[in-house]
Amino acid sequence: MRIFLITTFVLTLFAGSAVADPYSKEVRDAFMGECVRSGGDEAMCGCVLAKMEANITEDDLAKENFTEEQLIDYTRACMQGDTPADQYPPEVRDAFMGECTKGGATEKVCTCVLTKMEANISMEQLAAQDFEQQTIVDLTMECMK
Repeated sequence: MRIFLITTFVLTLFAGSAVADPYSKEVRDAFMGECVRSGGDEAMCGCVLAKMEANITEDDLAKENFTEEQLIDYTRACMQGDTPADQYPPEVRDAFMGECTKGGATEKVCTCVLTKMEANISMEQLAAQDFEQQTIVDLTMECMK
């Protein structure tokens, strides 16, 4: 039963409101393309994109309702490595852990699932839900052993 609850939580967390909605594929592709063309590597560009998605809605992005300083701060944070390449941004990690433990799983199990997700599913894949749901089930089962 716990495996089902954790798996259901993980799948709904990123489809629901616990994390900001990811940008459309077109916006994501345009950002990543321009960022990489400007000299950023994919990991850094993905980090900046994740921070933008967590803090600036796509509507606000289209209306340019954000400051240049915000983008500079996100870029600086990613360049300084405040989020290791194999970790999701702190706001995603915190949301996951909060909801996972509220769902009845122990902190140990939730941490295990999160760590395994970070090792197997990139932030870009997670935000776009571009992964097999069975992967989450398998990772959760490994942590429940």
